[in-house]
This record gives sequence, structure tokens and C-alpha cells, in this order.
Amino acid sequence: MEQEHSNLDITLLLEAIKTYDYYTETQRLILQIIVQTSVNGCSKITTSFLAEKANVSRTAVYKCLKKFVDEGDIVIDILKKRQRMILLNAESMKNIISLHRAKQNITPSVQ
Repeated sequence: MEQEHSNLDITLLLEAIKTYDYYTETQRLILQIIVQTSVNGCSKITTSFLAEKANVSRTAVYKCLKKFVDEGDIVIDILKKRQRMILLNAESMKNIISLHRAKQNITPSVQ
């Protein structure tokens, strides 16, 4: 799995997340923070850290994390009471990038 994550273009992934219409602005911001704090697809951060960086409540962070888990974008491994290891799903991240590229390549046809 580590190999898959090392093949991800983080800059492109962050750009793709910005334009991912499926998530709200807050959800996109939190996912970007997770990506930016991850090493080989793993991010060890607290909900307090995410809330502070995204300027939202911890409740909002929990709701976002639940949404990401439900969608298969991340897996959460609870290490301690307040610390989590968030694992990015490499396939899901590649799909977000693919959608971003596809949207960039759309050319309207005039008839």
C-alpha cells in the first residue's frame, strides 16, 4: 500500500480536492489537511488539530471524518483516546484526480 501512496502527485491531488464538487467546502478543506499531513498515506493527527486548522468545531470534524469513511476515502485506526491514524485510500484519491483531469478535458460541443 505504501508504494501506491508514493505514486500519488500530492500537488495534483490537493488541486483535485479543491474542485471535487461532491464534498462541501469544509469537507474539502479537512481532506486537504489530512493529505498535507500524511506520510505515505498515513496521517497521525487529532480532531482538535483538524478543527483548529479548518476553523470549525470538533463536531464538524467528526461529521466530515464519518462522511470520508462512509465514502471509502479514508480508514481510521484509533491509536489512543484522542489520537487517530487516518489512512488515505489510494484508489479513492486516484479517482478524485481522474475526475479532476476529466473535467479539465471537457470541451463543449456547439451544434
